[in-house]
Amino acid sequence: MRLFIAAIIAIIFVIPGYGQSLKKVRLNEEDRKSGVYLKFIYSEDYGFISLVFKKDSTYAYYQRGCATYSRSEGRWRKVNGVFVLESTFKEDNVPVELLDSVNGKYVDSCDIAIMYDAKQKVLTEAYVLINNDSTVCLPDLGGCNRPYGTINRVKVKFYNGISSMWVPIKPGTRKVHLRVLAEMPLWDYMVMDRWTFKIKRRLFKPTVIKRNINGDK
Repeated sequence: MRLFIAAIIAIIFVIPGYGQSLKKVRLNEEDRKSGVYLKFIYSEDYGFISLVFKKDSTYAYYQRGCATYSRSEGRWRKVNGVFVLESTFKEDNVPVELLDSVNGKYVDSCDIAIMYDAKQKVLTEAYVLINNDSTVCLPDLGGCNRPYGTINRVKVKFYNGISSMWVPIKPGTRKVHLRVLAEMPLWDYMVMDRWTFKIKRRLFKPTVIKRNINGDK
């Protein structure tokens, strides 16, 4: 049930941000002092979106709706008039580390310890895959969706789609204790994997181009 709800949340996060055209706004003195290059917003009674580009090639995105909230940050570049956005976190790049399993906290008979982030906050917005994409464990609830034999590798995955790489587990290990090294909360993070936009008449519009786009700013 939790995974089903997560899928719905992911859809809600993606559609408002990428489907709307954002309006370019004039920079004020504070913006210029803080290194802002361009700023775009979308504002209606039911929602607000802000996208800020800085001169150091970073961006900050914020989206608020009636019942949703999401944000993103990362790098931007411009290729042939097209803005390409790539978020810091995405699939297979969230940093995690293996800790001493003896120090982990385990719920019932679950072999995966409750996970924490770098600030020691319990992660209830992520789950653990064991050996493959089909075996899912929820450490905070102490259960898995199917039985498994030995633990050969694990992956931490968040409900919004971002994840760690597969982490190999030493043969003979039965208990696994993981920590996510990201310091910022990731439950509301929106992945932008080479999202593309163009400016048309002061509007920042999403556009569809080839995924393997390359070039310099």
